[in-house]
Amino acid sequence: MKPGHRNAIAPIAALVVAAGTVAVVAPTWRKGSASVDTARIISADSEPGSWLSHGRTYDEQRYSPLDQINETTVSRLGLAWYYSYGGTHGLEGTPLVADGVLYSTGPWSVAVALDAKTGKLLWRYDPGVPRTWAGQVCCDVMSRDPAVYQGKVIIATLDGRLIGLDAKSGQKIWETLAVDNRKWPQPVIGAPCVFNGKVVIGIGGAGPGVRGNVSAYDVNNGRLVWRFWTVPGDPADGAPRDLLVYDPEFNRLYVGVGSGAPWPQELRSEGNARDPFQASIVAVNADTGQYVWHQQIVSGESRDVTATMPVMLADLAIGGRNRKVLMEASSNGFFYVIGRIDGKLISADRLVPNNPAHHIVGAHSWQPMSYNPNTGLVYLPVLESGSIHEQQNHYLPRPLPMIRGASVPPSDATVRAAQRARTGSGWLVAWDPLRQQEAWRVQYGSRGGGGTLSTAGNLVLQGDDEEQLVAYRATDGRKLWSTRIQTDAMAAPITYSIDHEQYIAVNAGTGAPGNTAAARSGGRLLVFKLGAVGQRIARTSPGGIRE
Repeated sequence: MKPGHRNAIAPIAALVVAAGTVAVVAPTWRKGSASVDTARIISADSEPGSWLSHGRTYDEQRYSPLDQINETTVSRLGLAWYYSYGGTHGLEGTPLVADGVLYSTGPWSVAVALDAKTGKLLWRYDPGVPRTWAGQVCCDVMSRDPAVYQGKVIIATLDGRLIGLDAKSGQKIWETLAVDNRKWPQPVIGAPCVFNGKVVIGIGGAGPGVRGNVSAYDVNNGRLVWRFWTVPGDPADGAPRDLLVYDPEFNRLYVGVGSGAPWPQELRSEGNARDPFQASIVAVNADTGQYVWHQQIVSGESRDVTATMPVMLADLAIGGRNRKVLMEASSNGFFYVIGRIDGKLISADRLVPNNPAHHIVGAHSWQPMSYNPNTGLVYLPVLESGSIHEQQNHYLPRPLPMIRGASVPPSDATVRAAQRARTGSGWLVAWDPLRQQEAWRVQYGSRGGGGTLSTAGNLVLQGDDEEQLVAYRATDGRKLWSTRIQTDAMAAPITYSIDHEQYIAVNAGTGAPGNTAAARSGGRLLVFKLGAVGQRIARTSPGGIRE
């Protein structure tokens, strides 16, 4: 299918016989049907105008074959329409586009369906998350995105539920509790992963003191199919995780496991025997949830280093032969290339000059990265940041958003000064995974940038640290276009096409942990196309969006 054409599943033109005449009737586009299945997502490149899953395809490369918006035409991008979620919370989600409808989730796990061409609201579903959860999660009341499958929109809610909605009407079909322990907060903020009639979700968060698990449910009724525990043995030991990637080639699910709780390690176990999967990528059988292999990136993790960063799948020519690999840029400052067949480490090298071996924590977080097969480069935001902790005396776990036995002494000026000295800056990097070296970078300030999208138009799109959406040339990082969006776009943009027009869409909005009043701006979905002259994006106030 050529870029810009409608979906491949649209019915062919029909012959209608009436009163002795024969007329050709244009094919009917089943708008809002969301008739997405595993085969359609696997074949996503045959309909590049859609964005059917979290990373567009199961390999999570966030690369689009669309090229109407390219390095020559991008200067003509303008705002086509935008949708205001309301309030002053942040956004991290990836919108999905199927059969002419854009599906997205905003603050409090509220789902919306919008006409992907005009922005008209088709339906809105509020799952009724108790507002008290604002103070029980670490990083604002946001969610990553929904999933669409077999005429349903699947959302995971902040308070631990999984809900199936009718894609056409937004009416609830089923609901299930996805957490196993209501004693302590267990938020679900990750994106559901759908395949082969199942929807899989993991419990999000950063150390709420729960036993980590990944669970698969029947997509038709929400019933539990299988569960894989990321923490064997005592349920009192916690190891939360967030990331899920399905590999249809090997019928495996890759699970990015977070840091152990509490930390440092001495407070939760002796040695590494009781938390073998913490800070690991684990492969499980997608049908049964049975363990296949795991690769641990940090042994004896004690500084909140995780493997829950985005993972992408690729075929790379390494050592003269084709290798099936997965790639991850971890929070520990290393870029990993790992074999998908056996989980063996192929290569790893530093993204930043400092890393946990040099007492620095923080290089890449949840912001998605993208891979362009034409350039062979991975594009990702890097933020070099550090923290210094001391172990608490007489530590006891408490039901708080962060379960840890170490903290930064708030009154210790020397420690604070040392922490500032160990915190650098942010940049967009184009990383060569074969040579394990930087190809180019765009330097930012101290806040870094958002997730990335790369396209066949030789573009990389990203929200920067100056409240702009920016397009860079993928080959060398030259800035080609930017527009003020009055807030940070930490989420990754997507691109889609309707009626031969390509669009760029991004969720933009920066929130604040717990204290919603500290949020910097309201959240909006911004949609751009060539030649559009939409109204200027208004700056927000604490009261919400000024339309």
